[in-house]
Amino acid sequence: MAVTFMPTYHVVKKAIDIGANLLICHEGAFYSHHDSEIKSSAIFKEKEKLIKDSGIVICRYMIIFTVISLMALCKE
Repeated sequence: MAVTFMPTYHVVKKAIDIGANLLICHEGAFYSHHDSEIKSSAIFKEKEKLIKDSGIVICRYMIIFTVISLMALCKE
């Protein structure tokens, strides 16, 4: 398992390289303001292929960052 703020291509690749099968992130895997434009881009297709071929699960879960922050504060 790995945790990140933003699952960029390089972050997803690094998570796969270290053996993570779950990537928890704050932001979504793809910026989707204009779906029709992004899905036709080479960058989108390359990232989508990386995710599908690896089988990694990407979970957007914003509250996890709040929990991690609170846990860190409790340790101090």
